Amino acid sequence: MVPSLEQVARNLRGSGRSSDDGRVTVRLRRVEAKQPGLSEPVVLAEVQRDLRSGEVTLTTPRFRSVS
Repeated sequence: MVPSLEQVARNLRGSGRSSDDGRVTVRLRRVEAKQPGLSEPVVLAEVQRDLRSGEVTLTTPRFRSVS
């Protein structure tokens, strides 16, 4: 999962994206059913990329590896 998120973050182009800190965030989410008719998105993992340096950082290691 992490390598895929890192690749997505690295493939993003800086043009058209701007933030005060020069970073872009990529989140892997799933939707969990809470009750009939109500669901909630859950962030499984998140990476941030610094658009100036290209550095990619894993910021939420909340997932479990699947063997």
